[in-house]
Amino acid sequence: MAKTVSFLDLNLVRLDRRKSSPLTKQLYDSLLVAIQNGHLPAGFRLPSTRELATQLSVSRTTVISAFDQLAAEGYLTSVIGQGTRVSLRLPEEALMARFQPSDKSAKSNQNNLTSEDELPLSPFRKTLTELDFSGLGYSPEIKPFRSGIPALDQFPIERWSQLVRKVWKNVSVQDLSYGEPEGWRPLRRAIANYVRGFRGVRCTDEQVLVVNGTQQAFDIINRLILLPGDRVLFESPGYLRAQLAFQASGAQLVGVPVDHEGMNLGRVADRSLDARLAYVTPSHQYPMGVTMPIERRMELIEWAKTNHGWIIEDDYDSEFRYSHRPIPALQGLDANDRTIYVGSFSKVIYPALGIGYAIVPQQLLDGFRRVLALVGRPPAKVDQIVLSEFIDAGNFARHLRRMRLIHEARRNALAEALNEHLSHALEIVGDDAGLHCTALLNRRWNDRDIVRHATERGVFLRALSEFYRDQPHANATNGLIFGFACATPPQIRGAIRKLKPLFDT
Repeated sequence: MAKTVSFLDLNLVRLDRRKSSPLTKQLYDSLLVAIQNGHLPAGFRLPSTRELATQLSVSRTTVISAFDQLAAEGYLTSVIGQGTRVSLRLPEEALMARFQPSDKSAKSNQNNLTSEDELPLSPFRKTLTELDFSGLGYSPEIKPFRSGIPALDQFPIERWSQLVRKVWKNVSVQDLSYGEPEGWRPLRRAIANYVRGFRGVRCTDEQVLVVNGTQQAFDIINRLILLPGDRVLFESPGYLRAQLAFQASGAQLVGVPVDHEGMNLGRVADRSLDARLAYVTPSHQYPMGVTMPIERRMELIEWAKTNHGWIIEDDYDSEFRYSHRPIPALQGLDANDRTIYVGSFSKVIYPALGIGYAIVPQQLLDGFRRVLALVGRPPAKVDQIVLSEFIDAGNFARHLRRMRLIHEARRNALAEALNEHLSHALEIVGDDAGLHCTALLNRRWNDRDIVRHATERGVFLRALSEFYRDQPHANATNGLIFGFACATPPQIRGAIRKLKPLFDT
């Protein structure tokens, strides 16, 4: 009986003798793609190696080698008397969905994308489209002078690694399950002990709630306190990410001028003081770096009491002070319990840890817990356990003492370099604490132009004028924000030398 001849669509096989890739590899790749895309279905009988070699004008050895490789991987099966067929049971990767849109479907998708803006938007999404997210770019690069990044090159990786190994060695099955929405209880206790002892915060362990960074805390506070259109007193200039978080909720920001003592309520019209919330960074104002004195703190506390308002105290890098003892937290002075204290380990441990906390007044505690249970889970429990042990064993306190000295040396290196090379153009302010300082710029130069040219030289700066979102650029103070903690003294001096030519004109 004559043998049955199989026909293969040769358009499925792409061989190019001009390529450096061997013909065997090209044939293998073509058949593999055809099988995975379903063009050669399960059970399809391929031509014999002799027939296919003739059709493709290649040696039979080339075809045999390609067939053998596909058979070894489970894509083809050969049975004596039945020829070579596509396997009925394909490897897992061949069963993965693959979609290649046709020209028609691609055009349809383009039409859908074009018409998307015509679809009704939710109020929240509409608000997001109207906000200015410029200046919030993310980058893994650590260059002078990125703010908000500690001296990661000095982080005690070995000690942290020992704790991680110890925790994983003793981890239980329960530790791998979902944790409490409020955070791991021993970590909450450790945080409470820390903020009570070092920051003068008044709280019980139960008031400490672990969150995925301060932005999540802001989002939850918005949900609990604010209605669309509510006024929020905000430092001007002020922290951009917090500004956007409140604006996204539909709040109306009221910029409160910042002077050498921080937020100045005396410069706000009476009607604007009828606000629902006030956001402050009293320990080390961002970005000006000033510290709010006790008198201003008490004035803000009295405002909250009189207007039934709330205060968010963002104590983001209060651990690092270089000239004076830290002033106790504003929350600890508030006998009326109207202050929500927010902190983060991103600045004092490392940013990728992603663990923050909120100290919540009793009357908001139940609502805060309910939102946490509804919208998300706390950070990974194992990370919380490691951090808890790091604090309880005294490593955290030792780490802070060591980092304070390292950051102070880097701050001094920056001040010396600026005074040596750029004293004619810049005046340093707010360098007594934290991880950054701001330098006010002579009006001869535009801070945003300087930032752009600095970036071209591999130096990362922020323009102070960007943080005045409540007023036109022309009315904003010109300045440059230097994050000194992430760079070594030699790197700092080298970066300032790169900047010097920008001010020589």
